[in-house]
Amino acid sequence: MFAKILKPNLVVRRSLMVSASLRYKDPVYHVFLDKVREYRLKSPKGKPIDAGPEYEAELKEALERLALQYGGGEGIDLTQFPKFVLPDIDIDPISVLEL
Repeated sequence: MFAKILKPNLVVRRSLMVSASLRYKDPVYHVFLDKVREYRLKSPKGKPIDAGPEYEAELKEALERLALQYGGGEGIDLTQFPKFVLPDIDIDPISVLEL
């Protein structure tokens, strides 16, 4: 009974070990890693590579549209947390007791 339970577990474990070691020998995997490293070296700041003026204009237009949609505009920095101003209210202690 226990042999029937343990045997499939052993087979799954062995197949996982074999597939994990094959991943590092796969030539397509190495080409993919090389391309990712090459892209990272070309663009260290995270910006797109070979982006032309059309891309920059489209990005600026999209950011302005989002700023206007979410309450931004000229002179408003949406990256800062808003500062709330709560006025001090004078409460008459006598009227509070009457409630």
